[in-house]
Amino acid sequence: MPSTILIADDEPAFREYMATLLRAQGFRVAAAADGAEALQQFSTVQPDLVLLDVEMPEMTGFEVCASLKSDPETRLTPVVLVTGLTSSEDRIRGIEVGANDFINKPVDRNELMARVRS
Repeated sequence: MPSTILIADDEPAFREYMATLLRAQGFRVAAAADGAEALQQFSTVQPDLVLLDVEMPEMTGFEVCASLKSDPETRLTPVVLVTGLTSSEDRIRGIEVGANDFINKPVDRNELMARVRS
């Protein structure tokens, strides 16, 4: 059975781009437009990996990650923050809330696939 990846990003075109790349590689994809929807989708689809935009309405990617990592039921699910933010403070905050990895926007297709597979 293919792995399921949850993509949470408030930009519809970016969500669709990511979903198209991942589906082409055989992954099942679920999508959310904001942080609150991401948590709702998480409980429904039980993804194997979460790709989270940092800057979203409702809840930021940092808040969603912290919520997932603080719950014993979901804390082992890998979370990759996808962000245009490049400061070391943002990376440190991501590490503090439990992010497993980072991908910078604009996303490099080969980097995305390498990180998803790992």
